[in-house]
Amino acid sequence: MHLALPINDPVSHPAIAVEHQSQVNYLRSTREPDNYSDVGSRLAGLLSNHLHCSDNNIKDFTSAKALGMDSLMCMELRSDVEVIFGITVDLAPLMQASTFGELVNVVVNAISLKSLVPETTETITLTSCSPSSQLSPKVGESGHKNLSCTLPTVNRDCDFSLATRNFDIVSSDFEKLASEYGFAGFYDRVYEKNSGLVLAYTIEAFADLGVDLDTLSPGDSIPSVTVDPRHHHLRDVLYQILKHGGIANYNGRSYVRTSLPIATIPSSVLFKQIVTEFPQHAKEHMLLNLCGSELGKLMAGIKDPLVLLFGSTTNRAILEDVYSTSPMYLTMSQLLTRFLEVTLTTATPGSQNAFHIIEIGAGTGSTTKWVVDRLLQLGIPIEYTFTDISTSLVSAGKRKFSKYSCMKYATVDVEKEPLPQYLGQFDIVLATNCVHATRDLSHSLKNIYKLLRPTGFVCLVEFTSRMFWFDLVFGLLEGWWRFDDGRSYVLADPERWEKCMKNAGFSQVGWTGGSSRESEVVRVITAFKQPVEDSQNPSQ
Repeated sequence: MHLALPINDPVSHPAIAVEHQSQVNYLRSTREPDNYSDVGSRLAGLLSNHLHCSDNNIKDFTSAKALGMDSLMCMELRSDVEVIFGITVDLAPLMQASTFGELVNVVVNAISLKSLVPETTETITLTSCSPSSQLSPKVGESGHKNLSCTLPTVNRDCDFSLATRNFDIVSSDFEKLASEYGFAGFYDRVYEKNSGLVLAYTIEAFADLGVDLDTLSPGDSIPSVTVDPRHHHLRDVLYQILKHGGIANYNGRSYVRTSLPIATIPSSVLFKQIVTEFPQHAKEHMLLNLCGSELGKLMAGIKDPLVLLFGSTTNRAILEDVYSTSPMYLTMSQLLTRFLEVTLTTATPGSQNAFHIIEIGAGTGSTTKWVVDRLLQLGIPIEYTFTDISTSLVSAGKRKFSKYSCMKYATVDVEKEPLPQYLGQFDIVLATNCVHATRDLSHSLKNIYKLLRPTGFVCLVEFTSRMFWFDLVFGLLEGWWRFDDGRSYVLADPERWEKCMKNAGFSQVGWTGGSSRESEVVRVITAFKQPVEDSQNPSQ
């Protein structure tokens, strides 16, 4: 699952899977490396585990990128290397290595610094410690790397005649689920304090960037802060946060200081208070604190947000926990899963007597786990294709869901034309907080439309209301500002989604709603390829 992570800048798996961790523990527990070949063999095993590739692929290594390693997979590799060999390794040399020998040299040199082994240049002999070459990814068309089998030929469509009625019924469960999973009352009890914490991080960032707002008099123009060019969009948001918090006004030309005094309580204190008072929202605020407490350095380009978010096991685990256990995500995951459960229980499967489901931007697999576990528990026959733009996330998904025989895997970019073997092959397309991070919603939805069989439908989970804490975290990433289709902001309201879906060819669109403000923050949005039956739009 992605929340507007950069779709053209792949991300790494936020938590090491059990199988992968066992491999790391095994490599770590064996004897200390006593020669160059030993380092090479153990590093080859680690690469094989990350990439599911054969020794031949590793021998032909020309660069991390050519082998299918994105920058964040390199971070994960570095983390494992440091655990196994007990060393510290710089990320840049790992990414810049042009041969496997150079990659081994990076590790050997780091070991040499700790006087564990002498630096050497002897020839490497690789031992076989990788999966079958049948799992080796083959580069497909349109920049995709196909990691799954070719799907079967269509011979029967599913009967989803009750799907829209089911969606309407399940949509009414939002308030009940929000209460059950702790999302109810967020705006009444948590939002104001969340906004205060966001404002505190912003004021402190301005100070770090050379603008002490407390020294300005009412009516003074607030100077423009100098930031890394990558963050010019977020700089504009910081001024909006000041205005939202009453610290600034906009006079049509510039932001000016108001008479409202700057609060003296530091963000570190506010953070501890909000986590203590609202423990069910602790993970979201821990994620916010990761970025908020370093906001000035991040804006200045001194720190890299990707390294901050994904460069350590601890921080990756926080992000994973937000996707898996935070109230708003849990509420929507349950709503989506319940709709699929009710719909597939009352529907007739198509090809091979199974429902063919593909998830776009599956990311860390949070949605995957809820959906697959629930459907299999009910005995519903499925074939589930887990996809992401990131090779590392797909590899991690393979490890995470290895016990499921119904799973297939592929690296897919929703902004590109689907590969021929995927055209019209799926009954259901799922995407959770992914499609908004593409340049053109209508274009991406047209590609999704092409994946579906005639009676198929798409189910998106998307945030449809803005909260500034999203900007302080995900606004640091390129994907948040990738849109170039007339949107004024990355998150679109349901009406815009409906318009884009119909532009893409879908004939029937619906979305969840409710009586609370929380129901407007995030929604399940469905669209059917062809009319199903008359059903009142749940938004009405």
